[in-house]
Amino acid sequence: MDLRTGIDGVKRRSPALAGLALAVVLLLGACGSPGPEAGGPEEGPAAVEQQPGKPTPTSAPASNLICENPPPQEIGVGTPVSAEIGDPRWERCYWVELPEGLSSATFHLDGLSANLDLSIGYGYVEVLQYVFGEFWSSRESGTTPEALVVENPAPGPYYIKVGTAGPKDPSAFSLSVTTEPAMTAGVTGAPLPGHEVCEPPAQEIALDGSVQGELTDRGDGPHSRDYYCVQLPENLSSVTIDLSGLTSFLEIFVRHDQPAQWMDRGRQGDTRTVTIEDPAPGPYYIDVAAAVTGTSSPYTLTVSGQ
Repeated sequence: MDLRTGIDGVKRRSPALAGLALAVVLLLGACGSPGPEAGGPEEGPAAVEQQPGKPTPTSAPASNLICENPPPQEIGVGTPVSAEIGDPRWERCYWVELPEGLSSATFHLDGLSANLDLSIGYGYVEVLQYVFGEFWSSRESGTTPEALVVENPAPGPYYIKVGTAGPKDPSAFSLSVTTEPAMTAGVTGAPLPGHEVCEPPAQEIALDGSVQGELTDRGDGPHSRDYYCVQLPENLSSVTIDLSGLTSFLEIFVRHDQPAQWMDRGRQGDTRTVTIEDPAPGPYYIDVAAAVTGTSSPYTLTVSGQ
């Protein structure tokens, strides 16, 4: 999927999702502001990082989702929704489910009386907090209508944040999603990804199993990213998640009920490892991410329990 810069106020950037990714994750009401422009995982939230030669701590950081309370509102395809940014809600969040077979999807923001930003994540609500990987922003200034075009979008949930881009001036707005080929679709009523089972678009991997994959260079677009999930049973003493066979800089991020609870952001060698002691039962999401723009590398992901 490609996001490219176009004309007539429509912003496109290249390329995009193999797995958003959302981002962004990504899914959203009273929200916090994202960090700096995408530049690497160091710009994401504070989290527990795997240190070489040391076990990964099992304690998790406090929840810090951009759109957590209230959660994002689902919208349909082809049906505009109207709302307002103002005190005390300076950001509003939404999500839309895109089907397979689309050549493009355009996210429109118009009817502005103040400078607002349109941001999109793919995959999960958590993705919108990171500002790396699957995250895009229109970055248009003023009250000009904004649009982000996603070429060949991967199917799944896309998460949308509308927020102030400068001084906190109130503004009404209209938000809509259109597609090629043109279609309309109502809300699905599906719940946001929870903590009970593995959810698409993550590929489920069995405990004591492995899977091979490859991240490919996306040029000047968001970093490449693949999503996986493993369902852990009760009474495990530990679980180890290995990423091996690397030829370039990939990173691994793992979460259970908080964003990026465990990670190995190593820059040396051909392996990355996260070990979790006494893991609680349930789904553990594993994001394999390019560490820098332009990264390509094969990998083998292995999950081992004891």
